[in-house]
Amino acid sequence: MPKKSKKRENKSKQLIYEIGAKVKILIPRVDRKNHQKFLPCIILDVNEESGMITLGSAAGTLDRVYNSNEIKPLGADDWPEMNHIPRQTISLQMAAGFHSQSPN
Repeated sequence: MPKKSKKRENKSKQLIYEIGAKVKILIPRVDRKNHQKFLPCIILDVNEESGMITLGSAAGTLDRVYNSNEIKPLGADDWPEMNHIPRQTISLQMAAGFHSQSPN
C-alpha cells in the first residue's frame, strides 16, 4: 500500500502526486513492445499553478507533461533503474522501446 505522503486527493478526486513518487503511464497501443501496457516513471516536477507533471523514465525525461488523470501509482518502491534518470529528453515511444529491452 502506498504511503500517504506520496499522494493525496483533492476535492475533485484527482490524485495529487509529489516529486519522487513512482508512477506508471499507459503506453499507447501503437507504441507497445512485448505487450507492455505501462511505463514505470518517477515524478521529476509538479507545476504548482497548472498541476502538470514532468516524468522521468530509465531512458530519460519524457518530452511532454502529464496531468494527474493520465498517471497511476506504481505500487512498488523498488525500481533501481529509476535511481538515476538520464538528462536527455525523449518521447514516450522511445522510452517504451528502451523499457521493452530492459530486464524488468
